[in-house]
Amino acid sequence: MVRIEMLTGFNIYKQAEKCHELIDLLREKKILNKFRG
Repeated sequence: MVRIEMLTGFNIYKQAEKCHELIDLLREKKILNKFRG
């Protein structure tokens, strides 16, 4: 049970990390668009 909980927690952490990367990319694109506009 402990191992499964650790794995699911690790997966959630990885998903959160990916979401954070996507948000950073979107922010960078918005900043680039502001500079272009």
